[in-house]
Amino acid sequence: MNRTIERVIVGVALLLLVSVAAFTASKNGVIVSDNGRTVMVKARAQQATATDQSDANLVKIYDNLGAAYPKGIYWCCEGATISGPNSPGNVEWWDGVAFTPSANHVVTKIKLALGYLGGTNEVIVSVNNDANGIPGTAIKTWKVKNLVAGGTCCTVAVITDQSGIAVTSGVQYWITVNTNADDKDAFLFWNVNDTDQIDPAPSAARCYSTGGQCRQNNGKWVAVQQTPGLALAVLGQ
Repeated sequence: MNRTIERVIVGVALLLLVSVAAFTASKNGVIVSDNGRTVMVKARAQQATATDQSDANLVKIYDNLGAAYPKGIYWCCEGATISGPNSPGNVEWWDGVAFTPSANHVVTKIKLALGYLGGTNEVIVSVNNDANGIPGTAIKTWKVKNLVAGGTCCTVAVITDQSGIAVTSGVQYWITVNTNADDKDAFLFWNVNDTDQIDPAPSAARCYSTGGQCRQNNGKWVAVQQTPGLALAVLGQ
């Protein structure tokens, strides 16, 4: 399947927020866009098997994973950068995806298509309130470790929460993936989905750097509409 190095971003032109001199890397099958926002990796010969597909008793609150295709749940080899400030390029990238429940539910499971590239193998995942179209305060946060190597398919990172998080019909929420002080050198990416190549998905990105690469939006969440969207599922009762 042919893919462009840059995902099409509709709406806010996030590519203008970062200097084109941010960094460009091509090493060990990893290609990073000039602004550091997008990663492409070479598919690995050793593929990881799909995991945790038994969700028959859960409601799909938001889901763009290709569950019917265990060898193609998401696109293995392209996604949005998740990185700490000491990662290649010295730019911290966080990403978020918005979802709006069609009924009142309780979120008990989150599945994310994340790939590890280097540094500390962990990220911080949270469910956030909305703040005028961007991620707001975190409702609940988890640390996720030992993520599968980037370029493999199709293991997902799974978060389960028995107590659950109540979400309200018609209210927008966010799933965010970021780094913290424990993983400043983390270098990972969030794979794009394989189920919808047409409709833009409400998303947000946050860029932070002490070197000026992020310009006027340094350290701020910026809303974007991106195609294809990042791959995940939000499940519950």
